[in-house]
Formats: sequence, C-alpha cells, structure tokens
Amino acid sequence: MLKKRLMTILIFLVSVMMGCTASPDTPVQETQAPEQTPAGKVKVENVTVKSQSPDIPFMFSFDLPSGWTYRITADDAENKILTVSVWPEDQDEDAGNIVIEYTAFFGVCGTGLEQKEIVFNGIPAHQGFYDGSPIWDFISLDGDYAGCVILNSGKSWGSEYEPFVNTVLYSLQFLPAS
Repeated sequence: MLKKRLMTILIFLVSVMMGCTASPDTPVQETQAPEQTPAGKVKVENVTVKSQSPDIPFMFSFDLPSGWTYRITADDAENKILTVSVWPEDQDEDAGNIVIEYTAFFGVCGTGLEQKEIVFNGIPAHQGFYDGSPIWDFISLDGDYAGCVILNSGKSWGSEYEPFVNTVLYSLQFLPAS
C-alpha cells in the first residue's frame, strides 16, 4: 500500500513538472437543440474505445449524444496514453472539448488550483478547479483507476451544452482492457 502511494506521488510530481494549462471562461454562441427521443431524452450512440496496445490497461465506454462527435487523439503504447476528444459537431474541436484519457503520467499545476474529493460514477476521484472558477477543469480518478482522467476545455460553452456533457460523463466507464 505504501509503495502504491509513493508511486502515485512520484507520478504526480513528475507530471506537475511537465507543464500547466488552464482555460478562460468566455461566452458561447447559440446552437440548435439536439434530436430528442419521444421520452424527451437525447438520442445517443454508445462508443467503446480500446487501445491497439496491450500495455494500456483501460478502455473507455460512453454515450455520445446526437450532434456530437469524437476522435482518438492519442494511442501511444510507449508513453502509455490513450486519449479521446469529444465535442459538439457544430463547434470547432479547438474551441473546446471534453478529453477522456488514460495516462500513466497525469499531473497538474498547483498554481491557483482548488480540488475537492468526489465520487465519479462510483469511483473515488478529485475534481480540480483553477483560479476560483466554479467550472471544473479536470476529474482524476483514484485508487485502482489512477491515471484515468477527464479534462474540460469546453468551459467557454457555458450551461448550453451541460446536459450533453452530463450525458457523456454519467455514462462514462473506464473498463479493464483485458
């Protein structure tokens, strides 16, 4: 148990030294409402993403809302990272996205960071906020799920896309790849 905690601290410290990012809050333009099912729920497609490498211990499963898209942005066995970017089709990916990833070396910058302990889909986690923002920047899962992370660079979307982001988040599962 002690070795596991020390390894987690070491990974965190190495990652912190690798860089810091944060996103500004800006207004967003209006978009069309998504397709709805008769019950009023957003239509979704279940997506499962698995690495080509046996060295990546997790795969992801999530519901992708109608009108949203995704792209695998990294599947790198050498650096042990699998990353998926999710965003509304009517927005440019560079304008904001939700990133789901497994990385062996996740870390964050401590400047302006506030964290709170949460339970994410039944898993203990930390949610991070920068510079007093009420909108989260990352969720980092703990314990057996260390390295499983969700990053929010869609902060400029405001509350307009919140139901769709929640559709992805509430359905997101990090599953053993084997």
